[in-house]
Amino acid sequence: MNHPKFFTRLPQLSSTFDLDYSYQVSLWGSCFAENMHEFFARAGFRVHSNPYGIIYNPVSIAKLFQVIDNNKLDEIPICKREDFYTSWFTHSSFNQLSSEGLHSQFEMIRASLLSTYKSHPHVFIISLGSAWVYEHVQEGLIVANCHKYPKSTFEKRILKIEEIRQSLIEIQDKATAWNPKNQVIFTISPVRHLRDGFIENNRSKARLIEAVHQLIEDKKWNNAHYFPSFELLIDELRDYRFYSEDLVHPNSIAIQEVWTKFMEAYCPKNLIEMIQKANSYYKLKNHRVLSSSSEAVEQHNSKVKSLKEELLNTWPNMQLS
Repeated sequence: MNHPKFFTRLPQLSSTFDLDYSYQVSLWGSCFAENMHEFFARAGFRVHSNPYGIIYNPVSIAKLFQVIDNNKLDEIPICKREDFYTSWFTHSSFNQLSSEGLHSQFEMIRASLLSTYKSHPHVFIISLGSAWVYEHVQEGLIVANCHKYPKSTFEKRILKIEEIRQSLIEIQDKATAWNPKNQVIFTISPVRHLRDGFIENNRSKARLIEAVHQLIEDKKWNNAHYFPSFELLIDELRDYRFYSEDLVHPNSIAIQEVWTKFMEAYCPKNLIEMIQKANSYYKLKNHRVLSSSSEAVEQHNSKVKSLKEELLNTWPNMQLS
């Protein structure tokens, strides 16, 4: 008897490199990248995400990679929003009370990132959200965020596939030049940008996907990869029970499933075992000792310390807070 199938499964995911704790993780792009930060942190990786705030389009991410590399801070376009200063290159959350303070913040982050990108192998995970961009009419540049300026300030348009590909090449070139051991994983955010429109959102995602695959298929880079988070949500988990109340953003169950698939693709079995132990460490560490006796507290702290030492003896590069 043939049993009905209730899911379409993606083929087993695999990778041409194995992730381990010698790598640090740098997440860039959409809010989906932010969602993955916690999973990497709890798995014991040294991880940071979106140092200049959430960025949705590939052109703006490429511009920030150039800023990190070339130190031309005087070329950073600054704008004022209400009582603080921010940049057309960044999210509004990246701000200061003065333009001088903003330049100082840019430089502090830029110098720190460049140093760590060159000195430690990194896995860059670039989560692309949209091919729709807003171009500042007077400045003649694509902005990362409109900062609540009037619509008349910008012209909205969709990026051509070649424009996207060129931006991805710039990202790939910088990451590889900083450290030949760096790996770059591109993914398309499964979050639908329905404010652009249903058809418009699909056009946007299609262009991003095509541009990424044109880059991946170019044999020039053997450290460029594609992870199908978009396909996992849209094709395998195509049910609204995997979405939050807005029916657009994936919920915690879906994000957990994407993380599981990511581990299957990039983590060897021994690393997955260590990630599970790292999760156990955090659960044990955060467990409340109900007994008020000093002996019970001491025993609990001893278990936490013992498990931490076991993990660090196996992987000294593991990051456990």
